[in-house]
Amino acid sequence: MKKGFFVSFEGLDGSGKTTQIRMLEKRLISEGKSVKLTKEPGGTVLGENIRNLLLNPELKETPSPLAEIFLFMADRAQNTGIIIKKAINDGNFVISDRYIDSTMAYQGYGRGIDLELINTLNRIAAAGILPDITFFLDISIEESKRRVLSGKKEFSGIDRMEKERAEFHQKVRKGFLELAVKNNQRIKVIDSCRNIEEIHKDIYKNLIDKIEEKKLV
Repeated sequence: MKKGFFVSFEGLDGSGKTTQIRMLEKRLISEGKSVKLTKEPGGTVLGENIRNLLLNPELKETPSPLAEIFLFMADRAQNTGIIIKKAINDGNFVISDRYIDSTMAYQGYGRGIDLELINTLNRIAAAGILPDITFFLDISIEESKRRVLSGKKEFSGIDRMEKERAEFHQKVRKGFLELAVKNNQRIKVIDSCRNIEEIHKDIYKNLIDKIEEKKLV
């Protein structure tokens, strides 16, 4: 089968992932590329139900860290199994809003779950499928909070993960940056405190470079 290209976007809430994903999708389509978008959690019907469980701030019973990670893995297994794998094999550009690195950052660095355990679970849930390139849109904790609050009419509109303390989000950001160092051939850190067009140009250049690199392998 023709092999596609897999891109994932990571970042703190408010980092601009949605905007940049839409801009990249529009550009690729204008170039005649076939693009498939997905997200985690919630890329599938089952995933949307899992998303409601994971992010609902009004749940009377908060998931334990282990329950939380298994819910994320169930969502990933479904998303990979029925969307990502098929779309890649059909030759599409697949763009995912969050993937394996979010679990490492949020549940590993943030919640303190063993990173090797998460690596093992990721390999199983993702069926060994890694993105060809991952963009981590980096912003400060303060900027993340400012953007999230400015995008909501009231605090009650913020989801369960967004309501976590600043210390938690600081650990998550540190985790993403450490993952970028460890996986520097795949994860590209993008300064997301710039003009959106500048950010898009940076992302697109890195994408083209990776595509050309892949062709030479």
